[in-house]
This record gives sequence, structure tokens and C-alpha cells, in this order.
Amino acid sequence: MATDHFLVRSVLIAAALLLGGCQAPSVDLMPRLMRLDLDGDFAASSSAISAATTWDELGLDDASTVFSPRADLHMGPFDVTLDYAAADFSGQGTTGAQLELDGITIAAGTAVESDFDLAVWRLTSTYDFFPTEVATVGLGVGLAALDIESSVVNISNSDRITTDEVVPLPYLALRGGMEWGNLEAQGLLGLLSLDVGDAEASYVDLDLFLRYRLLGGEDRMRVSLVLGYRYADLDAEYDDGSDRVAIETRISGPYFGGSVTF
Repeated sequence: MATDHFLVRSVLIAAALLLGGCQAPSVDLMPRLMRLDLDGDFAASSSAISAATTWDELGLDDASTVFSPRADLHMGPFDVTLDYAAADFSGQGTTGAQLELDGITIAAGTAVESDFDLAVWRLTSTYDFFPTEVATVGLGVGLAALDIESSVVNISNSDRITTDEVVPLPYLALRGGMEWGNLEAQGLLGLLSLDVGDAEASYVDLDLFLRYRLLGGEDRMRVSLVLGYRYADLDAEYDDGSDRVAIETRISGPYFGGSVTF
């Protein structure tokens, strides 16, 4: 009987130590407003691609202000981030190169109306292998889904060239952060380069922010102000039926918002 009591006490003590050593998970909710600029170019041809027309030439040179929510789940050394951003651009311009897709040809120098819509979903998980009170460094993996829709319409005859693609991109992720009292700096980087069959793609996604604690405790139930910068770059070339399409797209710009941690 004494041995049974000893075993029960030992199990209870071990469980208490394990539970006491485990860090309860916390969640950051970060609503943000971003002002994004579009850069890059677009090409479509029934043969090998030799020239491209820039988004600026197509009239897509105005910035877009978008709402971009982000959520971070912290479970000890594991961090999981889910975020979303979508931007729409439209305008009138002139093609800098001939475009050919699905039997439609728009010659270089043609006046066109253009639209470009890009939505980016991103899920990233990292493990902090160098945690300290001041700095953290984590490595992991992520998956991005890019929904790309574009339309170039010849103003004179209404000929239209369109693309509509959802591109899944697994990537390697690096996360780093530092804290100085109420101020925190954090960065999340995703990288990918692949060449599979007739498709080639490279992807870089960087999210940097400064967060200043306004109210609450150091770990939970706090409200913070956030200022940051987002940069995403996709360079892809692929076959679309019998045609070849190349899209180089960069969206970048500052953002501000808040953060609630609980």
C-alpha cells in the first residue's frame, strides 16, 4: 500500500512539473492596412517568349490600399502564422510588346484597358532553435496560394487576353525577432525556387514589422501598435495550352495596424 501511495505521488509530482514547465499557447491578432505598389511585367506568346510589357506600360501604376489580416499562434518554440492580402489594380495604357494567348493577338503599341488582381494566402510554421529573452531565430516551412487574374483589352476592337491561375507554392521559412522593453521587431521570410517540367518559378516573401506595446502585460492581454513593410515577388513561366506565359509580379509597400495578444 505504501508503495502504491508513493507511485501515485510520484506520478502527480511529475505531471505537475511537466504542466508547470509547459508554456500555455498565446495568439496574436493583427489587423493591418497596406499600401501596395505593383511592379514587374507580363508576356504571352504562341512561340518562345522574347519580349514582355511592363505593368506600368499597361497602366497599372497606381498604388492599392488593402486590408490584410494576420494571426500568429505561439506554442512554446513553435510559431504558426496565417495571413492574407489581396490587391486590385486597373488602368489604361499601351502594350510594350505583342501579346498572344488563346488565338488572340494584341500588337505592341496598342491602347488597352488592363486589370490585375492578386490574392496571397500564406500559412507558415517555424521552430525557434535559438530562443533567448532578447532574440529568437526560427526555421520552418510554409505554403502560399497565389490567385492571379489579369485582363488586357484592346480598346479599338475589344479583343481580350486573360489569365486566371491559382499557384500553390511550398517554401522554406526563416523567422527572427528581438525585444527591447515595450518595443519588438520581427521578420518572416519565405523563399522558393523550382523548375518542374515546363514550369519555372521563384518566390520571395518578406514581412517586417515593429510592434510597440501600449497596454497590458508582457506576454498576454496586451494591445500594441504595429508599423511594417511587406514585399512579395513571384517570377513564373509556364505553358497555357499551346502558348507560353511569363509573369513577373512584385507587390510592396508599408502598412500599419494594431495587435491584440491573448
